[in-house]
Amino acid sequence: MKLYKLIAIMVLAAVATQANAQFKGDSSWKTQPKEEQLKLFRTKKFYWGFVLYQNFSTIKNNSDTITYFRKPSMGGGMRFEYYPVKNFGVSFGFNYMQRGAGIKLKDEYSALGDPDSTNRTRLRFNTIDFPIQLVYRSPIIRERLSLHAGIGVAPVINFKTNRVFHSVEDGFHLEQKQSDIYFKNDFDINASLGVNIDVTGTAILQVHLVAGRGSANVYNSASTFGNATGKNNYWGIRVATLF
Repeated sequence: MKLYKLIAIMVLAAVATQANAQFKGDSSWKTQPKEEQLKLFRTKKFYWGFVLYQNFSTIKNNSDTITYFRKPSMGGGMRFEYYPVKNFGVSFGFNYMQRGAGIKLKDEYSALGDPDSTNRTRLRFNTIDFPIQLVYRSPIIRERLSLHAGIGVAPVINFKTNRVFHSVEDGFHLEQKQSDIYFKNDFDINASLGVNIDVTGTAILQVHLVAGRGSANVYNSASTFGNATGKNNYWGIRVATLF
């Protein structure tokens, strides 16, 4: 197992253990009668849990020679929410997140089996981000359902960039390391809108639509890209379980 994966797993475990211990006092509602438990759980100040993303990412650029299309990009991590007042709060966390795009190539040869123009080439950014959002949770609108929205930013670290050609014929995908010509850091602006579902009275299922875009130029090599500029762009679905 690579060192950065081992470190990420250790950090996830440590934060989860510490968060559970530090905020155990916030769980005194569990000793109350059932109806009171539901009421108190919905107005807790602190929640923590796990989050998964299924995004569709691309690069918005000004180049006439590079054309992209959206590709599936998955991610996951930990999420924390704190509400100093009843309906407004702040969320924060950290994720491993894929970004990038599919690359459209010109059909240069029109030959059967040639890899150009097949839409199987992918540019894959492997990133760690640290999202921070101002969030709003509505009162219960129907039984266990409430609205939830957020807007915020996320510092992004791009630790590996690969260009991959998917060879569906034989399964031997061609992978090229290209970290030296693409961005190392970005600053993401994002928003989310969805619902909170109180599934058990002890956990919340969040289902959100999310969207965001980067602020940094993804191109990091003038000799390769000239004066072209491009920025990360994505939308997708976020699912989280909070306790």
